[in-house]
Amino acid sequence: MSSEMEEVPLRPTGHMERFNILRNHVKFYNKFGVTASYTVARSLLASNSLEQVIYAALREVLNQHPIMGVTVQDEAAIEPKWIRLPTVDFRRLVKVVDADLGASWDSWTRDALRAPFVVVDDLPMWRIVVARGKSTGKDAETFAVGFFCHHAIADGTSAGAFQLTFLDALNELIEGKIKSVSDIEEEAVIPVPKLPLIPNMEMKTALPVGIFFALKKIFSTYVWSTEDPLNWSGSLISAEAPRPPINNLRSFSLSSDVVGALLKRCRKENTSITALLTILVARKLAVMYPSYTHFTGNIPFSLRKFTGHSNRDMGCYVSNLTPYFSSQERPPWGYISCRSMSSDKPEQDDGKLWEGARASKKEIDEGTATASDQNVGMLKFVSDYNKFFYGKLGKKRDHAFEVTNIGVLDGGVGGGGGEEKACFDRVQFSTAQCTYADPYIFSIASAKNGFMTVSLSWATGVLDDDEAVEMIEWLEGALKGLSEA
Repeated sequence: MSSEMEEVPLRPTGHMERFNILRNHVKFYNKFGVTASYTVARSLLASNSLEQVIYAALREVLNQHPIMGVTVQDEAAIEPKWIRLPTVDFRRLVKVVDADLGASWDSWTRDALRAPFVVVDDLPMWRIVVARGKSTGKDAETFAVGFFCHHAIADGTSAGAFQLTFLDALNELIEGKIKSVSDIEEEAVIPVPKLPLIPNMEMKTALPVGIFFALKKIFSTYVWSTEDPLNWSGSLISAEAPRPPINNLRSFSLSSDVVGALLKRCRKENTSITALLTILVARKLAVMYPSYTHFTGNIPFSLRKFTGHSNRDMGCYVSNLTPYFSSQERPPWGYISCRSMSSDKPEQDDGKLWEGARASKKEIDEGTATASDQNVGMLKFVSDYNKFFYGKLGKKRDHAFEVTNIGVLDGGVGGGGGEEKACFDRVQFSTAQCTYADPYIFSIASAKNGFMTVSLSWATGVLDDDEAVEMIEWLEGALKGLSEA
């Protein structure tokens, strides 16, 4: 019915959307994604091919998320425009690979992140990789669906929303509420529903910026900024950086029992998983790079509680905060201590660890408490994005590491919905690298009653692979160790 509506004019692009549109256009960034592993009754695939099931579910998802039916026009313009596509061809958007879903997903996820993302006139700004796994039993089949997209149409929470909507569509297909695709050749190309785009971030909140905050940011960005010789942020941004950089990926997953024990401990210590991860990484950096004592973090977070958007809405509604860490015995004012009592064991379960985790949570709570004086609110003052992006080449990176946690997605596991219900118990959030990105980028996502997966992304030439592997293997061990304390 929605496809029969009269043409609805699309709203203008917002500041955050324009930022991401041009960042991709100048090849400073590529894409990010959220992947979920689905278990479905074998009967669903007995009468339908996997492609037929994927296309039928995608057809329903497209009805729920209007931004998935658009592309962008005039990427390099000051005000690029959203253009609704007349049709989408799922055969050009969906790639099927064979994989062992019980093992690491990193190889094929990394390949999906590395694949160039070029905006074209006749395709939407997302791609799907389906990993076909082995049967889990006589009555069940498994496959993973990776949703990889341009950052202008979605943030991490939105990519999670795709998976939740896709799960709903699978269950509607099982229940017969939506029809399956009977002929791939005919049904793979479908009309785009003529739905209005939901409001962008700036249409829902003013993101007010105080004069002192604005002047400080503008001065440090465009005029002069002191360079702290004690601050580690990896190698300089190359003056001729590969754009986008060559992305690498390594992840681990923790069971619900381990995650439950960590949550219990965090609640006891009045902190959170995100804050714990943040202080652990800062403490490990202090050990890995002992000639430096200052480390700046970067924590993106959702502004949906201020915009009124739900976690089911697809769009880009994020800002970020920057906690400062010091391994000095007496940290400067405004810095959180990341000093370990044992320099050889930064994961040591000591009072200083939890003190740092509480301080990190306090910083997160304060930084996410208001829509005022947010970094994203400064985009309204950027008149030349080309100058902004290219001005970063050859400069020092802003942060040492990033921690992004999109939270818990309910994959229907343990919900008592019956054996025929589709479900997922594992999700992975991962991102490609940006030209000026932080050396270590951690992306976290959890499935309710399932696994929490922590992914580390790094760029070739910014970190040595052995540094990244040391960090991610250590972090996995540290979290498991703390869950057993």
